[in-house]
Amino acid sequence: MTETEYMRMALELAGKGAGLVSPNPMVGAVIVKDGEIIGKGYHKQYGGPHAERNALADCTASPEGATLYVTLEPCCHHGKTPPCTDAILASGIRRVVVGIRDPNPPMAGKGIEILRAAGVEAVEGVLEDECRRLNEVFFYYIQTRTPYVVMKYAMTMDGMTATRTGQSKWITGEAARQNVHRDRGRYSAIMVGIGTVLADDPLLTCRAEGVRNPVRIICDTRLRVPVNSQIAQTAAVVPTMIATASSDIEKHKPFSSATASTAICRRIWIIFIWMTIFPRFIAPRTSAFRRSTKSSVGSRKTSPVTSSSSATVFMTWRSPKSTA
Repeated sequence: MTETEYMRMALELAGKGAGLVSPNPMVGAVIVKDGEIIGKGYHKQYGGPHAERNALADCTASPEGATLYVTLEPCCHHGKTPPCTDAILASGIRRVVVGIRDPNPPMAGKGIEILRAAGVEAVEGVLEDECRRLNEVFFYYIQTRTPYVVMKYAMTMDGMTATRTGQSKWITGEAARQNVHRDRGRYSAIMVGIGTVLADDPLLTCRAEGVRNPVRIICDTRLRVPVNSQIAQTAAVVPTMIATASSDIEKHKPFSSATASTAICRRIWIIFIWMTIFPRFIAPRTSAFRRSTKSSVGSRKTSPVTSSSSATVFMTWRSPKSTA
């Protein structure tokens, strides 16, 4: 096998961590000795061992003198786990092939420098573009310090989201619906407007197996989320935030009062917001969507498409120290 093939195998391993390792990046590693793969691993869950350590633990032979293929530069700092550079040096690995450098400025290149200073050969840039695309979300936040936002919008070819009476079922097909649930498991949060909650009473959970639910964020200026909605009734098991500008204490009571009729409603976080915050978070990643929507609808004279009943925003935010 070639170096590219070993790195592609590491990329496939890394993808298994989708939806499980956030806010860390997905990372995969393969250890090769004398032309044979002796160990494989990937970052399986946030707070758990990194890919390099899992690959070392998987070794069927001594890794001394072996080559390590890893999709992202090994970490060199103490976080939730010890530095991976320490484990690599202790194992006796003599060559490390890195897909792409860590984008975090305090860490970028330092892991490679430590390895080289210890006499380990370090090669960079093998399948670099693929490695970057794998962690597009992570790279975007680290480099811009703004959340990565994806807008999902379903409408008919003539720009409609429901019948004239407001009735609406699935506009998209099964494949698209499955992709939506994969997105829910992949991103940190899902955000909708109060119009969606009132019209559809959605759960906004991930029905894909083996991944966690995103935090549900409801933009509700006047705090109209019904206490008997599925959002409120499942707040004990699915993290939920309501962003509102309402200061009406009576409206807050069903969600925050110690005497609320259902304890689960008290698990909802009520957040006051300034309306100027929203455009700053959303604009960087939705301007292209707005342009494409306009061009696809063109000059057709249809009823306005209201985002309150059909738009969903997936959001991921990251900590600057998210490689821990």
